[in-house]
Amino acid sequence: MRTWRVGTISMGISLIGLGLVLLVSQIADMNLTTILLSWWPLLFIILGAEILFYIYFSRKRKFFCEV
Repeated sequence: MRTWRVGTISMGISLIGLGLVLLVSQIADMNLTTILLSWWPLLFIILGAEILFYIYFSRKRKFFCEV
């Protein structure tokens, strides 16, 4: 069984989002990078939520495996 590495989902979402913002910025000739720079703390929130979900589900799985 594959183990879930914390940060892979949030990093994937971040890279896709960054790529989309930069692509739209280039195609539509808009300055979306300033908007992106103002929302960067959201990446820390997403990563923190992913870590908390991982901890919650790993404890739940251990509990069921021990019983």
